[in-house]
Amino acid sequence: MAHTFQWDATLNAGFSTGKPWLKVNPNYTGINAAAQESDPNSTLNYFRRLVQLRKRN
Repeated sequence: MAHTFQWDATLNAGFSTGKPWLKVNPNYTGINAAAQESDPNSTLNYFRRLVQLRKRN
């Protein structure tokens, strides 16, 4: 089953104001890019720290 990218907790996970042709995962209200941005311990921010470390070394 395909899913759209979950941008935020708004309707359709912030992907579209219309009806997306790909199904939106029901967990979009808690797992999305906006939530990851504000959590310093999120997977997204962990990845960013790894990239910074790699660039420095």
